[in-house]
Amino acid sequence: MFSIVYRIYDKVDIKKAILILILGSLVIPVWVGCFYSVPSGDDFASAFGWIENNGNHFSYLLTRVVRFYMEWQGTYFAALIGYFPMYYYSGLTGFRMFLLLVSVVFFILFVHCVYRFLAPFFDKNDTCNIVLIISSIACLYILNENTLGEVFFFYSGTVTYAIPLIFSFLTIESYIQYNTERKLQSLYKGIVFSILATGGALDIAAFLCSLLLLGVLYDAVILKSLRKNWIIMITALGGAIVNSIAPGNFIRHLSYDSEGIRLYTSILYTIERESHVISKGLQNGLLLFVIVVSFVLCYRKLATCTFEFRYPGLITLYAFIAIFVTDFPVVLGYTDGDLPDRCRFVEALAIAIYVVILMLYWAGWTLKRNLIRIDNATILVLMLICVLSLSHYFDFGNFIEMTPYKMSYHIINGDFRLISKKEESILEQIENSKEDIVIVRIERDKDDEWSNIERVGITEDKNYWINTAVSRYYGKKYVEVVYIE
Repeated sequence: MFSIVYRIYDKVDIKKAILILILGSLVIPVWVGCFYSVPSGDDFASAFGWIENNGNHFSYLLTRVVRFYMEWQGTYFAALIGYFPMYYYSGLTGFRMFLLLVSVVFFILFVHCVYRFLAPFFDKNDTCNIVLIISSIACLYILNENTLGEVFFFYSGTVTYAIPLIFSFLTIESYIQYNTERKLQSLYKGIVFSILATGGALDIAAFLCSLLLLGVLYDAVILKSLRKNWIIMITALGGAIVNSIAPGNFIRHLSYDSEGIRLYTSILYTIERESHVISKGLQNGLLLFVIVVSFVLCYRKLATCTFEFRYPGLITLYAFIAIFVTDFPVVLGYTDGDLPDRCRFVEALAIAIYVVILMLYWAGWTLKRNLIRIDNATILVLMLICVLSLSHYFDFGNFIEMTPYKMSYHIINGDFRLISKKEESILEQIENSKEDIVIVRIERDKDDEWSNIERVGITEDKNYWINTAVSRYYGKKYVEVVYIE
């Protein structure tokens, strides 16, 4: 028995196993959360038109996408998927499996995209562990900055944010793959993926374009060459422009701000927000942790790298502008620096990725010029600084406020199951009722119950838009909630 255990132990890469467990502790709660999701708000409002349509559904779908583009917003690809009634056709089980599939693909592609980006810089033997470390610290920052419900547990949010981000990762991979292999297949894939990615939320389109432009500028300015994959960037920019000029964007903006577009105010709000979010990340220690670990790791492992690291100041300036550009379309649309959760997720993703890029670049630049020396004593001091900045998480109460671990705690505690059952009860009461007027009776959540799944969303007000959407979806006159004390 002991000899078997020893042989297994001898073959397992312990460091890699620990890193996989750490990464798993961050993303698995998101995957588990998908099993408790229910349709919500827009999922009903976008579906009843399809259900009531007696003609050609594909024709109806295209008509709705055009109308959506003209009257609400320019997310042409998200609208195409979003108007398909997933819950209606797949039921609750299929609905949850779809969200699970999207979230699994999202994180797998995120890690693979990190691998694609980092692999050319490092020795092949080091790459896997470096990718796992970078992916883990990036996910820790990204996931902790958001409640995640609008991105992974909400069908309409998933098709507008998670899926376009998936295609963004695929676009970046295709861009890098063409750089290394020069295959036209990669170029064609990148073009298609970029069109789909920029048809999602406008901040995703801006973020993707900023990354692709950085690659093109690096080739043109540093390497003095221009490869054909600049076409991917142009295609992405074209998709972003088509998205941004949609008449619906301006109509929707007026519903938030009757004074119209306020460019100067939105610029100030975006600068203020970017400064606040970065400052907050440094204060709570997570962003500082990403900075220190990324820099030290890259510095220690870039000795054999042949890449040109020049103009780090310009790269740093570009990163700040790129984060600004990511937030700006949202701030301009709402004329408000307080972004919705789904937009803050994209913002956190942009910050994490650009911080890693900057640390890689600064590490390479300082290493090639022998400007500093990072020995074991220096690493110990830097790690101590990180530990001190993260010391408030040593308190268990603070630790489980970190979104992935808060989810784990409340999933194990049964809160997700209880809350999900209450939401399922709402749907069952409406669906099983033979009356045109449905009074849904449910218990209120207890003070210590928590989950980040999106709720069905109906209220005690029968005229609330979600109540109206749900009642029309189920063919009822109206529905309302009565809470049982």
